[in-house]
Amino acid sequence: MTEMTIEIEEINYDCGFTLILSDGELTFGRAHVIFNDDRKAQLADITINDSEFHPYPLLKLYKKKIRYRRQGYVTRLLNEVISRCNSKGVVEIVGNIHGDPKVLIPWYEKNGFTVSDKNGVLLITLKMFDWQ
Repeated sequence: MTEMTIEIEEINYDCGFTLILSDGELTFGRAHVIFNDDRKAQLADITINDSEFHPYPLLKLYKKKIRYRRQGYVTRLLNEVISRCNSKGVVEIVGNIHGDPKVLIPWYEKNGFTVSDKNGVLLITLKMFDWQ
């Protein structure tokens, strides 16, 4: 099996940025980051999706599925979010957990985040080293 080339595109906005993960043809991952006051950022969303495509245009019923989930791509995307936030002077990344807490809590903790429960809402926080 050959190594797939992965591209990460950054789209900047005044209030944050979006990272788009693709294999050159199909987009399969996204992360949305919103800047808050005091050099903080909110990880609004991070997701990886499997893709389907029609390799043979004349055979519309035949679809090929490409699996991207559970292959480390979301961790790679999260590391890019952290790196780019750091380069933009962000000192803290926060967010909410949406999805299976049994899977997501250990994953966020493994990636340096602390997880807390505030009135039934699971919050994530990553305090980054402040060089200034």
